[in-house]
Amino acid sequence: APHPNPLPMQAQRMGRGDDCGPLHFLDLGSGAGFPGLVLAIMAAETGQTRHTLIESDSRKAAFLAEVARQTSVAVDILCARIELRETCAKVGLVDCVTARALAPLPKLVSWAAPYFASHTSGIFMKGQSVKAELEETSLSWDFAADLKPSVTDPSGAIVLLTALKSKTEG
Repeated sequence: APHPNPLPMQAQRMGRGDDCGPLHFLDLGSGAGFPGLVLAIMAAETGQTRHTLIESDSRKAAFLAEVARQTSVAVDILCARIELRETCAKVGLVDCVTARALAPLPKLVSWAAPYFASHTSGIFMKGQSVKAELEETSLSWDFAADLKPSVTDPSGAIVLLTALKSKTEG
């Protein structure tokens, strides 16, 4: 039996037409594959998602490729820097951006922003400084954020971020 849908409602076809193809998930700084590779494995049975993992460390990217090969999961793995224009151009706009333990939220949002369309959601796992990071991020960015409690860290939270827009854009 297929796994239940692991994706929150915010990341499902909201703001997209029905003929847009599979939902495109982008995991920034994938490391050992959490959450990006785990989501790809969980969603593989449905065929309704596409997953791109970006990891700048070639050893970690090779590990991700080997896990994807052994699990027979179709996933795009880019050994590249997130912030480079070439990387942004290659990936394009996505439906959902994920990251875990990559950077403080203000830096993470600046890296994720080029991949955001009006319907894109961000799912970012953050630690105990999440509220201060949200306040600092709000100095440069407009966004809606919903905090979900972390089940692995009582002081942490999952930030569901939508409607991202730079305050300096006119």
